[in-house]
Amino acid sequence: LKKKLMDVCILPIPTYGAQTWSLTQHQKSKLKVCQRAMERSILGVRLSDRLRNTTLRSMTKIIDIDKRANQSEAEETCLGLPSRRDELPAGAEHGLARGVLQLVARDALAVHTKLCSTKLTQREEILGVLKWNTHYAEGTLRNALTQLLVVPSEELVKFLQDILDALFCILTQVQEDHEDDVYTDNSYGVLVLECLLRVISIVADHKYQHFQPVLHVYIDDSFCDALAYEKLISVMVWVISAANAGDAALKRLLMCMKCIESLIRLIVRSRQLRSALGDRASDSEFCMLFEALLKQLVWLMRCGDHALTCQGSALKYLPHAVPHIIKVYPDTELSAYIVRALEALPLGRLSKQRMLALLELVRGPLCSEPSARALLLPHLAATTRALLRDKAEWDREAAHKSRSVGKAARLLGADTAKLPDHTHHQQIVELCVETLGEVMSLLARDDVGPVDADRGELARRLLPTVLKTAATMLRDRKSEGQSNSAEDALLRRILSVLLDMVRQMSENQYSMVVRALEAENVGGSGSLVTDALSLFLAILQRPVFRPHWADMLHLQHYVMLHALRLLSTTLRDRLYSTEDSDTETLTAIHSLCRTWFEAGAALATSSPLQLETLPAARKQRLSALYGDVRRGVAECLSEMWYSLDHHKRSFIPCLVGPFLEVSFLRDEEVRNTTIPIFFDMMQTEYSHSVLNGDANESPLKELESEMIDKVDVLVEKGYGDSVWRARFVSLCGALCGAASGPLRVAAAALVAAAARQLDALLQYRAAARRSATPHRMHLTTCVLHFYQQIERPHMYIRYVHKLAKMHHAAQQWAEAGLSLRLHAKLLAWSHDPLPPRLRHPTVEHDSHTTHRELKEYLYLVIADLLNRGRQWELAVEIVKELVSVYEEEALGYGPLADLHTQLASMYDAMLRTPRSHPGYFRVVYHGKGFPELLRTPYGYIYRGNEYEQLQEFRDRLLDEWPDAEVLPKLDPPGPEITESDGQCILFDIVNSKCTKTDLQINAVDPVMGDKLKRLSGKPIAEQILQYYKHNNVDKFEFSRPFYRAEESLDGSTDDLSNQNEFATRWLERTELEISEKLPGILRWFPVRSQRTYEVSPLTAAVEALKDSNRRLKSLIIEARAPDAPLHPLTMRLIGI
Repeated sequence: LKKKLMDVCILPIPTYGAQTWSLTQHQKSKLKVCQRAMERSILGVRLSDRLRNTTLRSMTKIIDIDKRANQSEAEETCLGLPSRRDELPAGAEHGLARGVLQLVARDALAVHTKLCSTKLTQREEILGVLKWNTHYAEGTLRNALTQLLVVPSEELVKFLQDILDALFCILTQVQEDHEDDVYTDNSYGVLVLECLLRVISIVADHKYQHFQPVLHVYIDDSFCDALAYEKLISVMVWVISAANAGDAALKRLLMCMKCIESLIRLIVRSRQLRSALGDRASDSEFCMLFEALLKQLVWLMRCGDHALTCQGSALKYLPHAVPHIIKVYPDTELSAYIVRALEALPLGRLSKQRMLALLELVRGPLCSEPSARALLLPHLAATTRALLRDKAEWDREAAHKSRSVGKAARLLGADTAKLPDHTHHQQIVELCVETLGEVMSLLARDDVGPVDADRGELARRLLPTVLKTAATMLRDRKSEGQSNSAEDALLRRILSVLLDMVRQMSENQYSMVVRALEAENVGGSGSLVTDALSLFLAILQRPVFRPHWADMLHLQHYVMLHALRLLSTTLRDRLYSTEDSDTETLTAIHSLCRTWFEAGAALATSSPLQLETLPAARKQRLSALYGDVRRGVAECLSEMWYSLDHHKRSFIPCLVGPFLEVSFLRDEEVRNTTIPIFFDMMQTEYSHSVLNGDANESPLKELESEMIDKVDVLVEKGYGDSVWRARFVSLCGALCGAASGPLRVAAAALVAAAARQLDALLQYRAAARRSATPHRMHLTTCVLHFYQQIERPHMYIRYVHKLAKMHHAAQQWAEAGLSLRLHAKLLAWSHDPLPPRLRHPTVEHDSHTTHRELKEYLYLVIADLLNRGRQWELAVEIVKELVSVYEEEALGYGPLADLHTQLASMYDAMLRTPRSHPGYFRVVYHGKGFPELLRTPYGYIYRGNEYEQLQEFRDRLLDEWPDAEVLPKLDPPGPEITESDGQCILFDIVNSKCTKTDLQINAVDPVMGDKLKRLSGKPIAEQILQYYKHNNVDKFEFSRPFYRAEESLDGSTDDLSNQNEFATRWLERTELEISEKLPGILRWFPVRSQRTYEVSPLTAAVEALKDSNRRLKSLIIEARAPDAPLHPLTMRLIGI
């Protein structure tokens, strides 16, 4: 043709029988052939061969163009001509004529065909199956079935329903060559099954998954062969039994196992159609047939390694067929056969596939039936138990190691694919946990019938194993120090399983678990208790569930309380059944009981249970769901304690801490339940002391010591309040009053000591939270003095070092050294072993094992601190004592030389290093806004910092008490100030024993102490005198001037103040004595006594002259030095 045709012509072909078709005049016009002469020349084209019984293939053809002379004569001749140019005989390119037709060599028509039909096929292999009757009659049906296996997948899915109909017709209507269901590879039934497997596997492929609904609709609606199941089951039984017949048989069996769900659906549908016909007599026959199939599946699971892949496929796909099987087969018998099949497979083989199968069975409808579930769950529990117990711990370690090995292999360039894969076992553990979770969810449903027996069976078989696995996971998580999200998720899931298992457990079921453990191993229940308690403590110390999962956390604690009650029965039973003579067993049981009490205390004090810290809505909701779990724990602890009977003494004093911790909870009912236990402890301890003859020597000393120690620790952690103190005194005081004489006295003393301790600790804690450092230091001294009074050296030392640490942080070096000296005073210069109560609280115990070692260490530290604080005189005393010790013990000249060098440097510093001596200030606190401890009648004397003036000290104190007001006068305030709720501070400047007067701020001189009196009048350096004037002092005074009217010599009463001011100016002098000398362990001490008297003008003048003479003498001594300046002396002389 001279013009290329681009139009598309859609030509319908109605039937398979159309062998030729010609272009009509209408079709020619659609092709838009341009030349009319050419239109007359076109006769037609033959698109299919007469001998081919299929439709034209989709392809491009070059069709010859023939000239025609007579149309009527050309039709028969046309069928005998070649239809394509490549079919022309040799030499035809020069011309070819057949009858009235003549080939046009230079012209050809290119035709591209594309068949779109679901009724016509281009594959003769498909037609061979669709026209199976013809091939069966001709004896070529086997070949037709074989040819169907090689048809492309896209062709098969087009004619899915037609092919399936034909295959089932062949299966049920074609007779085998041999009777009695004896099959071979060439049997019609086997070939049909292979074709079915081919079709089903194509539909199961991901590429053609959208045809799966088509297959399901066909089975449910279009499939209508009521006899197919008989032949299909028998063929499948033969295929399974031929598993040992070679590779081809194994391949066929593998395909059969992969397609077993669809095959089962076909069997079930066929059986349903048969039953719908009313043929009830065939029920037993079907059951026998299907049992034969199930027995063959059981046999398959017993096969060796050659059938491993087939076994895995059966485990993977058979559970999906179970929902269909139970429609026509009893679920109980099916469950029994499934269990037999799973038990036939060795445990070490296909563990992952086994667990996946069990998981699918649990999710399916089979386990919803009580009878079937009763057979399946024991096997599931036994399998899960074996996999978890034998492998879980090793698997986690191996998985951890594999990560390190893989990393090393990658660094070294090794092939990581060749490394052992340890994650497989981890996957098995995850599957076990997931399966157990599904079982718990199943048993929680309301539509699955009675589940109590199932829960009991699961608990009996699985509780110890799941408990141990969870504890192992939690221990590994803690040891690694970091949490992995995947491992945390697995841990949360297994804990959820465990919590649900325990939550639904009754006392009878728990007793079954205990009896089963005791039957397996004597004492096995003890292992259960140990694992459970260790898991509880680990979960409470390091929670697994996230903090904002409030409901889950509260449920966890609620279940823990239930578990504690169950475990307590085991402990009591073992305690009562053990003879007192069996000390080893009793010791082990006592240890478990102590752990039980500790777990209960940890549970009660867990932060999610503190309802007072929660919003009101959440608190109300949790209370409605679970109640106050703390009250339940307190009641459980109380019941357990009183049930110990004569074993109570073994738990004193170790349980004082846990009970104190619970009783400190801010719930009145909890306190009312737990506080009386302390008095019961007092009774038990007293009875034990009387029995041993120790009643006369502090019968409650051990209990008192433990209580005081634990109260201190717990209050420091934030426990305890004044309400607890009042309740403790009220309840225990009442019980003490009702007791007998000696017990009443001892118990009342213990209660009073605990109350006084709590008062001091609560004040210290309150100051630590909101007060400045000086006030905290003062309260620290109150606490350490309390422990000193009650002879608790270890507590006393602990607070001594706390005080020293605060001084060190404030760079108050002298006070820090003097604080540490308190600890050193408790030690002796001996080589006696150092008892625990005298050890250093922050230094390793192995560093100092004797009194002398620790005391020497403390002295060296003290000397260094005093040296930094410019208190060389005090440091010299410390070093001198060390020198005497070294000399007595003959430690050599080297250490002595170092000490003497240190002494020489200190003596030189006293004379050559200038130092500013601090001033002293009296402070009186008025008003109830201050802590009661500060509101003393005479106030406090403060030691100021170097170069600190009154205004600077005033500002510093106001920073500590920003709400306070400074009184402008020194007069004692009235009750309107002292009893007010505000804060008022009375200031004045103080120096020891001075008479220089001024209003409010008085510059005073030091009191002549004993040391200063001995040095008076001797040629002593002024630096030494100034030191003893401002240090090591405990007496102070201040003076206020006032004018008194004097009588004249002539007896008149006129006021002479204006005539002679100094003659009428008197001084009101107040002398103050503080509790300890300054500098000391604090920079301020309370005034212990106060005395006020008047000083006459003459006495004041004499004191002023003496002071001027002393100052002048001091300047003269200083001026005698060769290099001393003279201007201080000259200025003083000019001033006089």
